[in-house]
Amino acid sequence: MVIRYIVICLICFLGGNVRLEAQHARYVNDMPLQLSASKGSNAALVLYLSGDGGWNEFNQKLVQEFEKQGYGVVTLNTRKYFWDQKSPEVFAGDIDQLSKYYLKEWKKSSVVIVGYSFGADVGIFLPGRLSSELQKKIIKIALISPSASSDFVIRLSDMIGDSENVNRKFKVKPEIEKADMPVICIFGNDEKLMLKTNLPKKKNLIIYELPGDHRYNNDFKALSKLIGL
Repeated sequence: MVIRYIVICLICFLGGNVRLEAQHARYVNDMPLQLSASKGSNAALVLYLSGDGGWNEFNQKLVQEFEKQGYGVVTLNTRKYFWDQKSPEVFAGDIDQLSKYYLKEWKKSSVVIVGYSFGADVGIFLPGRLSSELQKKIIKIALISPSASSDFVIRLSDMIGDSENVNRKFKVKPEIEKADMPVICIFGNDEKLMLKTNLPKKKNLIIYELPGDHRYNNDFKALSKLIGL
């Protein structure tokens, strides 16, 4: 009788876990993601946050360069995800679930976060808002062309405008200052972004410049090399 009760409890427990994992998978799969065809040979998972152009040619080619170096890449299409405004906390919660899911699914042991443009603006808000379990697995965060601020929503006016808006609600510099993990910031020589000359000196912060403007003369190999991928 006791054994039967234990077996029933075990079945219920396992069944509950299976249902929970299925719900978790559906939740993650509902997000606007692009997944590498291969999981890659490297032990680290690359989480890539696109610019506000979404899954366009620039973002695709940069991700392809990461893949050439043996990395499996999960890309969040920020144009679709942030079409409706999010808070930093909601964003971090989604990324936490997303990262844990693919760490397990792809059998990876660590994460490298890379954000480009809008993706960099919001990406730096992740480190202090992720679960402690996931924070321990993040090797570094790379910010390519970060702006000074973000509203955590895609605006057409920002996409077509040439000048940087430094007065959005959420400021990027304080988040860089607070980050206690390795942070890499990359700017184009021809870019005129406030943070380019206004970042703190920190042991865990490395700043690079590459030839070109916001698109770095399409030198994806150079970008990947500076990030350490």
